Amino acid sequence: MRAASRGDSYAAVSVILDCASGRCRVLLVKRVENSRDPWSGDWALPGGRMEPEDADLRATSVRETLEETGIDLRSSAEFLFELDFFSPTNAPWMRVKPFVYRLLRPVEVRLSEELVRYEWAYLDELRESTDEAGRPEFRLAGGERIWGMTARILVATKERLGLR
Repeated sequence: MRAASRGDSYAAVSVILDCASGRCRVLLVKRVENSRDPWSGDWALPGGRMEPEDADLRATSVRETLEETGIDLRSSAEFLFELDFFSPTNAPWMRVKPFVYRLLRPVEVRLSEELVRYEWAYLDELRESTDEAGRPEFRLAGGERIWGMTARILVATKERLGLR
């Protein structure tokens, strides 16, 4: 990844794993349709931009997850690891830090108005393929596409966990 520069904007996402059944599921959220949002309607990971009150990017991931899903990672999950920065191809100045958590207990997902759906997808069932440009993507059971930075983060998470 390139070095940070003036004008870079920082954000964080949470990769939330539920491994209670012995197989790990990841929480995916679908963004609401909005003409002002470049990622409108996409499947994503909970997260968002760093705010001045956030102590660091990990605090951003915790705050954004609570705001978007109602899940309080401080009391319901353990932090496992962080990944290197990612940037969306359509916003290279945006530097996004993924933080990976494992749930310690069952949680209830309560979506904010920014999101329309959520799905727990088994990591071992998310089969990586590539789009016409050779970039990674995944398909959910119903055929909906997970692509872009979210797909790249899932690839890196699976690799770090030793899953293929």
